[in-house]
Amino acid sequence: MCTSQRLRDYMYQNAPLLSVAQALHLTGEAHTDRQGWQLAPLFTSVTPTAFPPATTAPPFARKATSAVSDADESVGQEEELPYLPPELSDGEAVELLWQLRAKRRQPSPELPETVTRLAAPDGSLLYLVGTAHFSDSSKKDVAMTIRAVQPDVVVVELCQYRVSMLKMDENTLLREAKDINLDKVQQAIKQNGLMSGLMQILLLKVSAHITEQLGMAPGGEFREAFKEAGQVPFCKFHLGDRPIPVTFKRAIAALSLWQKARLAWGLCFLSDPISKEDVEKCKQKDLLEQTMSEMIGEFPALHQTIVAERDIYLTHTLRQATRCVEAPPNAQKVPAVVVGVVGMGHVPGIERNWEKQLNISEIMRRLGSVAMEDMGLALSRSPLERLEFDNVALRRLPLDPSEEPGARQVKGACFSRVRPQPLTGPRFVAVSHDALALLGLSGEGVANDPLGPEYLSGSKLMPGSESAAHCYCGHQFGQFAGQLGDGAACYLGEVKVPPGQDPELLRENPSGRWEIQVKGAGLTPYSRQADGRKVLRSSIREFLCSEAMFFLGVPTTRAGSVVTSDSKVIRDVYYSGRPRHERCSVVLRIAPTFLRFGSFEIFKQADEFTGRQGPSHGRDEIRRQMMDYVIEMFYPEIQQNHPDRVERNVAFFREVMLRTARLVAQWQCVGFCHGVLNTDNMSILGVTLDYGPYGFMDRFDPEFICNASDNSGRYSYQAQPAICRWNLVKLAEALAPELPPARAEAVMDEYLDLYNGFYLENMRKKLGLHKEEPEDEILITELLQTMHDTGADFTNTFRSLSQISCPAEGEGGGEEELVKKATELLLEQCASLEELKAANKPTMDPRELAMLLSMAQSNPALFQMISDRMTISRQLDKLSRLKDLMETGQEELKTKQAEEWTCWIARYRKRLARELEGQSDVQAVQEERVRVMEGTNPRVVLRNYIAQNAIEAAESGDFSEVQRVLKVLEKPFSSQPGLELPARVGGGGATGQGERDEGEDQQQESASASTSAARDLVPYDSKPPAWATEICVT
Repeated sequence: MCTSQRLRDYMYQNAPLLSVAQALHLTGEAHTDRQGWQLAPLFTSVTPTAFPPATTAPPFARKATSAVSDADESVGQEEELPYLPPELSDGEAVELLWQLRAKRRQPSPELPETVTRLAAPDGSLLYLVGTAHFSDSSKKDVAMTIRAVQPDVVVVELCQYRVSMLKMDENTLLREAKDINLDKVQQAIKQNGLMSGLMQILLLKVSAHITEQLGMAPGGEFREAFKEAGQVPFCKFHLGDRPIPVTFKRAIAALSLWQKARLAWGLCFLSDPISKEDVEKCKQKDLLEQTMSEMIGEFPALHQTIVAERDIYLTHTLRQATRCVEAPPNAQKVPAVVVGVVGMGHVPGIERNWEKQLNISEIMRRLGSVAMEDMGLALSRSPLERLEFDNVALRRLPLDPSEEPGARQVKGACFSRVRPQPLTGPRFVAVSHDALALLGLSGEGVANDPLGPEYLSGSKLMPGSESAAHCYCGHQFGQFAGQLGDGAACYLGEVKVPPGQDPELLRENPSGRWEIQVKGAGLTPYSRQADGRKVLRSSIREFLCSEAMFFLGVPTTRAGSVVTSDSKVIRDVYYSGRPRHERCSVVLRIAPTFLRFGSFEIFKQADEFTGRQGPSHGRDEIRRQMMDYVIEMFYPEIQQNHPDRVERNVAFFREVMLRTARLVAQWQCVGFCHGVLNTDNMSILGVTLDYGPYGFMDRFDPEFICNASDNSGRYSYQAQPAICRWNLVKLAEALAPELPPARAEAVMDEYLDLYNGFYLENMRKKLGLHKEEPEDEILITELLQTMHDTGADFTNTFRSLSQISCPAEGEGGGEEELVKKATELLLEQCASLEELKAANKPTMDPRELAMLLSMAQSNPALFQMISDRMTISRQLDKLSRLKDLMETGQEELKTKQAEEWTCWIARYRKRLARELEGQSDVQAVQEERVRVMEGTNPRVVLRNYIAQNAIEAAESGDFSEVQRVLKVLEKPFSSQPGLELPARVGGGGATGQGERDEGEDQQQESASASTSAARDLVPYDSKPPAWATEICVT
């Protein structure tokens, strides 16, 4: 037999299949291919099956294909799945589907001759289907086997770099082969090296030749397995082959130059006529063994790398598949049933290796140094697997030993062990290189790690990681809510600070560890009535704002990544009764600790208003234990400098108070509104914690409320300093008697002065004032009042102030002209008449307002039950301002705005003149002033419309806008390219289905497109567009 014929027959059984798209992407990097498939790592499901793998039953009846015994039957009989009535609980529905699969599983199935049955020590069964890669009968063998045995797992001879094989057809392969040109050849060579690139192109041409001869694309058996697995309830679909870049690099490196030339020659002239009968003969074991023997004699190194090594790898992954099966509800784990779909050439090697003791890591290490980095999956070389965990919190604080599922009261414990719920098809939306560097990780390395999305979504636990949920309580909107806890967040452990970290960071984090947690990883004992999941909208908002605040210089928890998935939950976005499916998404959060004020409220006695009490009420020893832990780990200087326990505790509380006062002052100075300042959302370290319905102010309004659910305005912008003080009082109460109340009260007496000091310090920098003068507070107050009266943009107004220069000596008559120019500059940031009317329109119906006013007079007790005076007062103020605006014209408004700004600018210039007193170099003073102001007043903040653009792009499958916004937010003070316009402006808001499924109504897409066209394109650093006022965050 000539070489070309042997190669042809050899390819039917063993050659790794690929397309042009794959040949040009074999660089060892995980990526998303052009069909949009997330390339999944070893042992990760790459498709949503017909039914979810966890405990949620499908809300609708589906059709499934029943098993057939006739191998020639290409389409099975239709069997209706039982209808799942709405009143059926999730557990009952899941159990019903498990029973259905058990019923459909044939006890002694009649299987094709190409199927080999292997048993594992625990009784699990492997049905190994040997196939030819260009064979209709192989497709039928696969379908018949899966239908008969109803497997728990289907494993195919594909890797994450060849997952697009599942979407390939004859036309695609032939078109790609025909389109091979010099540019694509050069690209393949550039990415993969001369020999490897040429071999890939030659293998593709051979595949195309066979496809043209037979009229079918390779890998039909894998597509059939993919389709049939989707019809089996709870069946997982896994990729079991070694990454193809490893195989190619090792194969090419193992051949001599002469052998490479002969192989290339054989592939170039492999043009013999082929028939389907030729392909089917190659499935016969005697002919197969003859072909294999000839190839071993001619290309022994090729056989070793392409067949023998992959035999070992496939054996290992097939064994692992038998161990990854979950037990049905309320039942013990049973032996698994696995179907493996591999080329017939691998069957003998898998049979030989099946009962051997394989140390896969050691075997792979012995294979040599070629492409060792690409073999990260086999070698467990994911960078995340090298993190060094030291989970001190779980050792030092009481841990609930129960793993009882479901929400419950957790008594006498600070943490509960939990198991994060895996996501289907997790994939990165974005990673923060800067945040991941805290853990000693390369952002690029993590983004390209095929296991990264699994590890950083909690779908898979890293070595050394221990998953747990934290128990805490809290006062929500002023009322004690009892036990709350991590209802969606999951502690993964504490990573030791890597060597060489910035000393400043070590000063801020003296524990030497970074706690990492994933938010949205599923149910915990604290999930209450929720599902423990977060969606793409909220995850992107938390990810972007965590990083934005850090780069603004505001203390904050960090966000390392955001992962989305094919798993979905139902959310009613606008609480309108029109829920929709949204993708489950997860944020990786990083901080020294996520302990909070509410962590100490688990010891609270029954509240006199709500009657609720903390779950660990009366356990004073745990409170002492927690205080010792927090102070020793995160405030070591206080521990060292105060041997007396009471003095230590007072010093600790004072430091928390000081950090909180500084934090809220920084919020006020960047126009940030938290939105949900409950005691459970305030960090014991004085950093910004839990980003929910937050907002950065656009038009300055001291009554700005970012949370549409905050009807009373309790957490408005101007209320934040007082609310933080109120929360500190509640913390002091929770720390008693370890913290004597009288001593705590004395500490709290310092709060207002400290806050004012921090606030004025920051505001002086924003105004470019180096000297401190008593009148500065009045100047700042008048500035804010002018901004409020004129509707000026908070961020852009402060940024513009640096363009107002200090008065130079001898300017004389030019002062009036300079003030006029400065006024025109600031008028650009003021609101129009229509904008002010819309902003001052009362949110309460006038008739409702009149009724409440009457009730306040006639029945004060009833009034207090359904409203409050602050809310009514705010509505009346809006109504009064609206009345004045209705009687004002646009020109009159502009004149009034100009007068107000002219007056304030004149006072500001006088104050700047005093900065120059005693200074000889006026130019140097001015330059330093501008430098300080431009380093204090950001050009860009995360406005709601910027976040919304990124969310809508991501929901349509385009993550580039999230990544682009992150880059802009990483340099908020600088003028940088990319600020001109966002990459895209979405349409349809939160009402559009993200990452739409095939076949979805095109009418919705058309509506979305028309909305997009109507939207304004505005730069990131501009005033918000008109449509931004419609964004509602709750």
